[in-house]
Amino acid sequence: MDIGSIVVIVLRLVVPFAILRYPLSGIAACMTLDTFDVVLVDILGGHQGFGGGVIGYHALDKILDTYYLAFILIVSLRWENSLARNTSIILFVYRVIGVILFELTGWRTLLLIFPNFFEYFVVFNLITQRFFPRFRLEQ
Repeated sequence: MDIGSIVVIVLRLVVPFAILRYPLSGIAACMTLDTFDVVLVDILGGHQGFGGGVIGYHALDKILDTYYLAFILIVSLRWENSLARNTSIILFVYRVIGVILFELTGWRTLLLIFPNFFEYFVVFNLITQRFFPRFRLEQ
């Protein structure tokens, strides 16, 4: 594995800790890093491609995505609103099931059947908590 891949993997392992202190900013940083990880590897001189080696790019990407989604889950578990908290748990589990099934079968359509609504739901809820505090999800 080349230096570019190592730097990006280290970033993808370290940046999610920001989610615990600054949830919205941390999530935005993780989403940006996830979007541009391959580009960063190329810029940093990656010659083998991101994730070259024993684990291919897609498997490594899904592992790192689930890793940072777990940090987002920790944030959502702190919410007082039980409907929002329980919805986030269900959406996280749903996504993880999809990723596991995808990794076991290689059938890409599973990622469409099990989309990552979790991340966007949490972002939506964090934005409404911060900027529209009177808006609440209620049962």
